[in-house]
Amino acid sequence: MSSKTLTFYTTTRRASKRLNHPVQIVLTLSLDPDKPVMYRSSKEPYDTRTVETQLPIAWQVLRIDIPNSLQHVSVDYTEEFGVMEIATEINGVYQPGFSGVRVDTGKLVKYSGQAWSSDILYSPGPPLKHFAIQNNASHPAEIALWIYSTREQDENQPCIPVVFLGPLSDGCELLCTTPIFLQAYLTTNYRRGQRLPMSVVENSFLFKDSMGKAQPKLMSDLKRCCTFHVYSLPNGETTVEMTLNRD
Repeated sequence: MSSKTLTFYTTTRRASKRLNHPVQIVLTLSLDPDKPVMYRSSKEPYDTRTVETQLPIAWQVLRIDIPNSLQHVSVDYTEEFGVMEIATEINGVYQPGFSGVRVDTGKLVKYSGQAWSSDILYSPGPPLKHFAIQNNASHPAEIALWIYSTREQDENQPCIPVVFLGPLSDGCELLCTTPIFLQAYLTTNYRRGQRLPMSVVENSFLFKDSMGKAQPKLMSDLKRCCTFHVYSLPNGETTVEMTLNRD
C-alpha cells in the first residue's frame, strides 16, 4: 500500500509570503467527473442511470492558528479505499456505520445489512476500470467511500468517509471508481466528515488555474513527499503554493 505525505506550512523568512491571519483549510477527495457513478437495478429490468454528483465531504481539517509564525501540518494519504454504510448526518457530519470492505477495480462488494462480502465482477472483454456495490439488505442504505488512515489519532476510526454516493435501494447496484482528485477549501468551523455547502465549493477553493478557476490536484501526479506554502496575498486573500513534489 503506497502512501504520500502532504505538508502545509507557513514561513517567516519572506515578509511578502507570510500568513497574516489564522486559517482553517479543508481537504477533500473527489471522483473523476468524466466517469460518473452509475446506478442500476440488479434485477430485471436492468435500468441504469447516472447518479447526481454529491457535495464533497471534509477528509482532513487543517488549522493554522498563529499568524506570522513558522508552522506546519502534515496528513498522510493512502491508496486504500473501501465502502461503508453511514448513518444520517448529525449536525451536518456523517457518522460511520459498518466499516465495510476494501474496494478494488473489478470487484463486486455486497452488503447484507449485517456484513459485507466481496466477489469478482465477470467481464468477458478487457479489464474493468470500475467496481460495483450491491445492496442486499432488504432496506435502503446510505453508502459512502472511505479512505484508510494510518495516523495514531485515527486508531478508533481508521476508515474516514470521503465521498457520499447516496442512498442505494435493496436489489440495486452502484458502479464507480475511487477518488482521484484533491482540492483544498478555505473554511471556518468545519469538522472532518462534514459535507461542504455549494457556497464553499464554488467560492472558497484554493487550488486554481491562472484564470482563477478551480483546478484540483490529480493525486497520481503527487509524489511521496509534497509540501504546500500557505500565505497571504497583498490583497488579504489566502493562497496555497506547491513548493516540493518528490519521491
